[in-house]
Amino acid sequence: MNENYKVINEYILTNEKLDIERLTVSKEKSEIAEQLESLSNEELLEIRSKVIHQLFHNRKKYLRFNRREVEEGRVIYIFSVLTAQLADFDRTYFEGKFRVEAEEISLYDDTVERVIDTLYKPYYCEAVIELNEYEDREKGRIIEEGINGEWNSIREYDEPTNNSFPITIHFGASPFMIKKMHAEWYTALEEKDKKQVESILDKYEGKDLNYIGQPDGKAQFDGLFQNVTESNVHVLRVGQASANYCFTTNTKTHKYYFDVGLPTDGNMLTGDGLKFLEDKIVKGYFEIAEPETVILSHWHSDHVKGAFTMKDVAAMVWLAPVFKVSRTTNPESVNRLGSYIYSKKKLASIQANQNPIYTCGVFALYHGVGSKLNDKCFMLQLNSTLLPGDCQFDFWPQGFAKTKFKYKNLVFPHHGADMKDINNRIDCLQNSCDTKVIIPTGYNLRYGHPADNSNIFNGKNYTVFPTNPINKKNNNASGSIFTNYFNLCVDARSDSVHRTNTFLTKTENKEFSIHDK
Repeated sequence: MNENYKVINEYILTNEKLDIERLTVSKEKSEIAEQLESLSNEELLEIRSKVIHQLFHNRKKYLRFNRREVEEGRVIYIFSVLTAQLADFDRTYFEGKFRVEAEEISLYDDTVERVIDTLYKPYYCEAVIELNEYEDREKGRIIEEGINGEWNSIREYDEPTNNSFPITIHFGASPFMIKKMHAEWYTALEEKDKKQVESILDKYEGKDLNYIGQPDGKAQFDGLFQNVTESNVHVLRVGQASANYCFTTNTKTHKYYFDVGLPTDGNMLTGDGLKFLEDKIVKGYFEIAEPETVILSHWHSDHVKGAFTMKDVAAMVWLAPVFKVSRTTNPESVNRLGSYIYSKKKLASIQANQNPIYTCGVFALYHGVGSKLNDKCFMLQLNSTLLPGDCQFDFWPQGFAKTKFKYKNLVFPHHGADMKDINNRIDCLQNSCDTKVIIPTGYNLRYGHPADNSNIFNGKNYTVFPTNPINKKNNNASGSIFTNYFNLCVDARSDSVHRTNTFLTKTENKEFSIHDK
C-alpha cells in the first residue's frame, strides 16, 4: 500500500501544476499502470482522500465571501475556500485534458484517464468566522475589508494576533475535518492566478447544461416505486440540516435518500459533537448505505453537504432540480459537486413543468410553486408520508396536500422555521395524536428554528418529534410550542409538554423512523 501510494504521489502530487507529460515516458507509464492494477477499491479510495488532503493541507488558502448572517448579537461570515493546487486539480479534471491525453497515449486504452478519474473526488471546502456583534467590532471591520468579491489569501496562526480573527475551516474529502485557527488577510489573488482558481466554473458558467446522455428521471422514479406499497423513512439526526434515508420493500428492496445534508456552518447542532457525525452519520449511513438514488429537494449546502463524505457520489443517480453553475448564488463546493455529477452522467433529466412531476402508484414527486429556491424545491409523497423539503405551506401545490385523503406523517418544512399557512395545507394531516410531525432541527436556535408556529399547531392533536433537544431563546419571551413551559437554557430532552392539544414528545438521541404502508 505505501509503495503504491508513493509512486502515484511522486508523479501527481509533488508538482505545483499537474504535469500529464510526466506520465508519457514509457518507464513511468508502465510503473503507474502496474501500481493501479494492484490496488483494491478500498486502497484506491484511501489514496484518493490522501491526494485531495495533500493538495489542501499546508497550502496557501484563498477565501471568497459567500454570505453573512446576523442574529442574537452574533455575526457569522461564510466563505468558499480554495488552494491553487486544488483549483488546478479541478481545472485539469473538468477541462478534460486528462481524457484527451489518455487517448493519445493509448496506455492500456484508458489507464491515465483512470489514474485521475480514480483520484479525483468532489471536496467540500468552506470557512466560517463567528464574531460577537458588539465586542468584536474591530475584528468585524478587518473582516469586512476582505469582503470585496475577490479571492483573498490569509496567513494562518495557531494563536491570536492583533489583527487576526478566529476562523474555522471545514474540509470534506472523507474523512470530514474541521480545523479552528486564527487568520489575517494577506494579499488579494493576482490577476494571472484568478483563472486557475476559478477555472472549475469556466466550462459550465452561464450555460444551460445539455442533459442529453443523462439518466431519464421518469424511468428512475418508476424503478424505485413500481409495484411498491410500503416505505420506510429514517429522518437522520444531522442537526440544522436535512437528510432522510429511505427504503421500499416489495420483491426487492430499493434504497435511496431524500436530501443528504449537513449543517453549513460545520456546527453539527446535535449536542453530541463531531464524533456523533463521524461514527453515526458518515460511517453509519453516507459511507455504507449504498443507495441507488438521491432525490434532492434543492441545491442548498444544508441539503447536499453530506455528499462530500460519501465514498462515491456518482455511484447513484441524482433526481434533482435543474442545476446551474453560478458564482453569485452557489458556493464553490456546490458548483463543484453538481458539475462532477453532471460530468459523470448521473444527473437525471427532469422537466418540472407540471405538478406532480412524476407519479407511480401512491408515490409522487412534486415541486413547490414559489419563486425562491426553497419554495420551488422538489417535494416527495410516500404513501401517507409527506417530505416537503424547505417549501413553505403557502407554496405547496394543491395536489401535494389533497383534501380527500388525510396523511399520517409530515417531515416539517425548513427545519421548523416560522411558517404561514393561509390555505390551511396542514389540515391534510389526520387530526390525531397518532399523526407524527417530525422536525429536523438543531440543538441550538441560531437560525430561529423551530419557531412558535402556534397559528399552525393550535387546535391540532398531532404528536411532534424534534430530532434534537430544544433550548429556549434568551430574547424570546413567549418561547415556542417547544419551549413555552421551560426555563431559560433548559432543554426538552427528557420531558414532554402540552400546549393546546399538540404534544411534544420525549426527545432522545436518535433518528426518527416512519414505517408507512
